[in-house]
Formats: sequence, structure tokens, C-alpha cells
Amino acid sequence: MLKMETDSAYDRDSILGNFKRLVGDPVKLKGKGKSDLNKPMFRMSKEKYQADLYVELWPYRNGSKAVIVVGMTTWQTSSEGTARTINVQQIIDQVKKDVEGIVNS
Repeated sequence: MLKMETDSAYDRDSILGNFKRLVGDPVKLKGKGKSDLNKPMFRMSKEKYQADLYVELWPYRNGSKAVIVVGMTTWQTSSEGTARTINVQQIIDQVKKDVEGIVNS
């Protein structure tokens, strides 16, 4: 699990609209804790990972603060001979970049 925060000049509805437009509609949660049901969860799939994004948005200064908890499934990032490698830091950096791009697009 990864927890990240990012600030945006946009309001809550604009940011949620960006997630829906770029990632798709939130996934319906079943059997999760009560607090999770109040957070939209978006599933983002890319070449090297799949991420479940639990999104909370708060008014902040003249825009919003996005607090996002990310659960990830990863795939190998490289292979040499029979060795398969998963560069977790590279994937985390890419997830952060992708999420910040959605929040501020």
C-alpha cells in the first residue's frame, strides 16, 4: 500500500470528473469496511501495474487536496536470461506521476 497526497488548483467535482474520464467509473465495493464505502475506488491498469486508487478529496486553499491510498499488483519490469526483475521504485514513481497527472489535468 502506498499513501500519497497532492494539491490541485481544481475543485472536488473537477478532479472526480478527471478520474472518471481518464480511468473509468469507480468500482463498486462489496464487503469492505464501512469507511471504505465512502471513498470512490478507481482501478487503473497500465503496462507494468494495476492500481486500486482509494480517493479522498478535501477543500484546500483555493483548490483541493487529494489523498489517495494505492493498492498495487505489479508485473516484471525487465528480464535478463532467466532472471525476472520487478523494479518496485520505478513502478511507484510511475503511479505517482500518473495519479498527479489525473488530479491536475
